[in-house]
Order: sequence, then C-alpha cells, then structure tokens
Amino acid sequence: GTEEEVNNWRIKEYPVIQKMARKQGAEIHWCVPKNATGGRLKGIYFKSVTNKGELRFFIYDQLAVNIYVQFLDQLSKSTPRRIIAIFNRMRIKDRGLLTTWLNQHDERITMIIIQ
Repeated sequence: GTEEEVNNWRIKEYPVIQKMARKQGAEIHWCVPKNATGGRLKGIYFKSVTNKGELRFFIYDQLAVNIYVQFLDQLSKSTPRRIIAIFNRMRIKDRGLLTTWLNQHDERITMIIIQ
C-alpha cells in the first residue's frame, strides 16, 4: 500500500490487534510466504517473525493448495501460546479449505490479511 495507507493501518488497526493479543495472551507473528527458485533451495518458504524478534522458517518443496494450512498448523504447534498471524496481500487459491481449518483451530490461531 501507499505510505498513507500503511500509516493509517498502523495507527488505527494495529493497536486493536495489539490489544487483542494482550487480552488473549497471544503472540503476534508477521508471516511472509516467498518463492525460492535459485540455488539449493527450490519451492516455497514461509518466514514468521514475532514482535520480540523470534524467527521461524518453514520450507516446502512444492506449492500445494493446502500450503497455508500446513504452514499455520506447524506454526501453531511451534509455540504453546495462541497466535495472531498477520499476512500482507496474500492470494489464496482455495480459501474454503483454509477457512475450514481456521474455524476448527480458532482457539489457537487467528489469521489477519492486510490488503
């Protein structure tokens, strides 16, 4: 987004997410999917960074319809705390599968997509 859109989100929406995280005892994870096409790494990887600077990498050898479900499942198992996973401008082919999984795991994880 534009600088103005980013600032508006940071001022208006992010404090609401921070408050929700504090109330729920949740960790905020900034999640980024990336395609890896060069060198020894091929496929797709996700990285997750918390507000405390904790970094997690998840590497997959191919892009599958349920790749977001796999990532979120592994991410939620990597910490005992509830997770708020924030993604930026994500495109998902099968939102139905992801929505079903999120509804089944809503006590452990919330996914927010910034448009």
